[in-house]
Amino acid sequence: MSKASKAGAGHSRTFFDLIRAIGEAKSKQDEDKTIMKEIALLKQHIGAPNMQSSMMRELLIRVVYCEMLGHPAEFGYIRAVKLMPSSNLLEKRVGYLVVGLCVKPDDELIMLVVAQVLKDLASSNYLEVCIALTACCKMLNPEVIPCVIQAVQGLQNHNNALVRKKAIMAIHAFYQIDDTSIGADLKCYRNALCDKDPSVMGAALHLLYDFAVNNPEEQRDLVPSFVNILKQVIEHRLSREYDYHRIPAPWIQIKLLKMLSLLVADDQDLSSQCYDVFLETMKRADSGLNIGHAVIYECVKSITSIYPNQECLEAAADAISKFITSSNPNLKYLGITSLSAIVRFDRSYAHVHQALVMECLTDPDETIKRKTLDLLYAMTTEANVEVIVNRLVTFLAKAHDNYLRMDLVTRITELARKFRSDPKWYVNTLNVVIEKDAKHVPDETVQAILKLIAEGEGEDEDEDTEFRKYCVAQYYNRLSVEKIYPDIMYKIIAWVIGEYGFMMENIAPKDQIDRLCDLMERQYQDPETKGWIVTALMKLISQRTDDVFLKEQVTEVLSKYWCSRSTDLQQRSHEYKVLANNPDTFRVALPLDGCCEDIEVDENLTFMDDLINDCVARGFAVYKKKDDAFSAVETGPGLIREAYQAPADIRHAEEMEELENQPSVLEEEATLIIDQSKARWGEKPPTPPPEEQPEEAQEEEAPATLDLPATKGKKKKKKKPTRKELEDKVLFGELKPEELKNMLKSKEQKAKDKEAKRLAKEAKRQARELAEASPRTDSTEGMDSPHVAEAQPEPTLDASPPVQQQTASPRRRAGGAASPRSASPRATQAAGSANLLDDLFGPGTTPTAASATAGGAGKGTDLDDLFAPGGGSPKAAASNMVLATGVTTQKVQLAADQYVKVEFQKVYADSNLAIQFFVTPVTARVTNINMQFQQPANFSMKVESNMSQAAATALSVPALDVAAILTVQVTLGLSDFTFGNQLPGAIQYLDAMNAPHTLQVIAPLLVNDVIRPMGATDTNEFGQLWMAHTCEGKFAKNITNMDVATSLYNVLNVKAIQVIGNEVILVGKVTGVDSLVLVHCMTAPEQKLATITVRSKSKPFTDNVQTHINTYLQ
Repeated sequence: MSKASKAGAGHSRTFFDLIRAIGEAKSKQDEDKTIMKEIALLKQHIGAPNMQSSMMRELLIRVVYCEMLGHPAEFGYIRAVKLMPSSNLLEKRVGYLVVGLCVKPDDELIMLVVAQVLKDLASSNYLEVCIALTACCKMLNPEVIPCVIQAVQGLQNHNNALVRKKAIMAIHAFYQIDDTSIGADLKCYRNALCDKDPSVMGAALHLLYDFAVNNPEEQRDLVPSFVNILKQVIEHRLSREYDYHRIPAPWIQIKLLKMLSLLVADDQDLSSQCYDVFLETMKRADSGLNIGHAVIYECVKSITSIYPNQECLEAAADAISKFITSSNPNLKYLGITSLSAIVRFDRSYAHVHQALVMECLTDPDETIKRKTLDLLYAMTTEANVEVIVNRLVTFLAKAHDNYLRMDLVTRITELARKFRSDPKWYVNTLNVVIEKDAKHVPDETVQAILKLIAEGEGEDEDEDTEFRKYCVAQYYNRLSVEKIYPDIMYKIIAWVIGEYGFMMENIAPKDQIDRLCDLMERQYQDPETKGWIVTALMKLISQRTDDVFLKEQVTEVLSKYWCSRSTDLQQRSHEYKVLANNPDTFRVALPLDGCCEDIEVDENLTFMDDLINDCVARGFAVYKKKDDAFSAVETGPGLIREAYQAPADIRHAEEMEELENQPSVLEEEATLIIDQSKARWGEKPPTPPPEEQPEEAQEEEAPATLDLPATKGKKKKKKKPTRKELEDKVLFGELKPEELKNMLKSKEQKAKDKEAKRLAKEAKRQARELAEASPRTDSTEGMDSPHVAEAQPEPTLDASPPVQQQTASPRRRAGGAASPRSASPRATQAAGSANLLDDLFGPGTTPTAASATAGGAGKGTDLDDLFAPGGGSPKAAASNMVLATGVTTQKVQLAADQYVKVEFQKVYADSNLAIQFFVTPVTARVTNINMQFQQPANFSMKVESNMSQAAATALSVPALDVAAILTVQVTLGLSDFTFGNQLPGAIQYLDAMNAPHTLQVIAPLLVNDVIRPMGATDTNEFGQLWMAHTCEGKFAKNITNMDVATSLYNVLNVKAIQVIGNEVILVGKVTGVDSLVLVHCMTAPEQKLATITVRSKSKPFTDNVQTHINTYLQ
């Protein structure tokens, strides 16, 4: 402690305790605790009266310690500002030090110190001037610099060299803060280069270097001066106090070298002035010390930055050889970096050190490895590319850093592409890279391999053919090796065999297809991989469409993917299915060696001329180009930029109404009624006879007209007062409250009556259009009926069938029986206006029960016997379909094209499975709908529809309108344990142009579709059932959800009997067969593992259940 007291004379014990506590803190929390105590102590003592100056200095130094450790101490700033004017230099220095280090330049306190800074800059004591200049570099901002810049510039001619140096440093700091703050004339600062004190000259170099960075052209005239200064420095013209390890002013040399390389650049004349001084500098700096190595490295950088000179490059190469051969990793790093710069001019310099550079790849220093990669990439030529690439590939296999591997793959692929001389070597190299690190290989590299194989070198066709044979043999041989390749490799293999498998004369097509079929059984990370393999199989089969055995083999393999979750794989499988049945189309679509054939594009689409001419002949409009359509429109006088003005007589009428201060009678609001626009194509819609329209409707159709100048003499309706105007009249006594109430009530009633009229008129119009558009018998001519499509209920997801509203409706003619109808939305809104509806449908009839008569002998026929629920289409037969009840899945879309979409849902009944399909036209009416299903194996099947009678496998519907829904229910009953995994079907129909279409629909069948939850069962009964069901399957499954009972119920429809700890037992029954499904599950939560045992009375069924759980249990 005695030494501490001597060294820290004038400081208190508390200060030393603070320093000791900070140094001994073992964690950030201990350090923060110490500083918080110190801040509390400083707040208590720093504002005490009659504080000694020495104690105030110590407290401010402790404030600096608190700020350095990240704790704000703003309470001490003002005390530091008060110390700045002190005549005591020690106190002044502490004040400036605290303000410069702690106060931010944009703080408001800076404005308080400007006057004191100017005063100290003008002081006769150079120490006060230096203190102020040092603080200026830290605490001034662009707003304050203009206040002190003149005083600082004047100090460049001060008698003291230290003041001149600090003045240059302050100007440099101002320039870095704001490059416009020191004035536009920058040449006035060049005089510092001629200062007799080297320190001032050294400070000026930093300022001039920043000038040169921003504008090198204006400083190039200083190159001779800098060359002369560098010569004087290396010749020991400076005093010995500037030497460092016998190297004269090394930092001044480094700054001069940077300045010259920046100003000279590629100028040959200026570069010639620097060659000699660079060589002499390297020669004198070769002292074997680190500071000499730094000067040599800067010389090498300068030589490689200016116009090249052979002598200088050789000298630099000699200096670099010493760096690379050194065991010091720092010097080795300098050598590799310098060699990378030299090989840009001449790669021959790198050949001497090629072996040493290769050894650097195995250096434990990561920075050296990365710099070596840059060097190898720069020194590669056609002569050494194979050696370098092979070494890089070897290094890639040993590298573990992810970013280093990514960089290596990029460099290898780029070098192989840039300097390849042999295509076989190129392909083999990239194959090795793909095997070692496929995830970093870009897609462009894969495409480059395929393009090279397909197009070849393009010089000799025979050589290209031999190259393709070599590639297809190499890739096929990879399949014979028991090795797992990345997905990218399997894609390349599939493509090459698919395109050029026919070139392998010693390999039979059956063997090739067998290998590809084996690949389809593997699991891949990329779902697109199997799509490439499917395409390869299609190409091989397209060349051998007569081989039935191969076609059936591939069909058997691809049939598993007709219901794949991957839409791409599913589409490719179905494309093969269709093309396999059309051999001619198959060969045309996938020709032999057709990847490089030019595709002829018919830009005019002449193949559609016959279709277009047929449509035009049928009345469709001819397409007009955009320019023709606009040119056909008559243009007006131009764009009107002024506001439109109302006609004179209207303005006059409005002014007259404002002068008439009489209460207005509330009249019906005049509305502009726009009639249905005339159809552009097709037949003209029929006009209803005027006698069929009610008088109210005829009055409603009269359009309201404006009293324009062309209609002078017609009476104009008075302006209807608004509700606010009427309330104002009540307020001023012009209208009684009772009158206002009656007028508002009358207005509301008129609005309701008006809406009822509109609804009745709309229902009448729809009934008339439907009656005229549908085929009728003689007995139904002139009959009105609401649009049946509105009455057709949309299939629901509930288990119970939709309930239809039963309404008895008397016929217009005697003998008509009542007809049940579904409530129409529009008719429901108009149910309150019975008096108007009686005029449309007869007394006591609503639109929901509107009916028509049929049969000349008085026999009534319901509208359902005349029209299908699709709206206006003749029905084929009556439907007695009853929707199945039970747990129902969500309705999802199964298939669709531009005319029809198909949705489906499953209903789990107790004894069977019902699959409900919903067919809806999308854009236009379709006709001749035929829907047929293929009965799955070991299932009984029944097909029902809401528009036709029940059938075994197929049904037909004459027509289906837009927005109508054809509901088809397929009921399946299981008859054996083994069953098919899908319900395939197809819909055939004709579109509006009578063109035939076929839409494939395939509903998947899963194991849980035939399993139902079991009733109440105890553990004893479960044990007896467990012994009775002997076909067992056991497996382990990684799971994320530990609630296995709920997960298995959702996945398999089995019900949990009991849960004891991590053990659960579940049971379910199989519909249609005498068997149960029993499941025992043991979970290990810490390992997220479940051991599941399944039992049933059939081994195949148990295997299916096991596969289903393993696939869908998460």
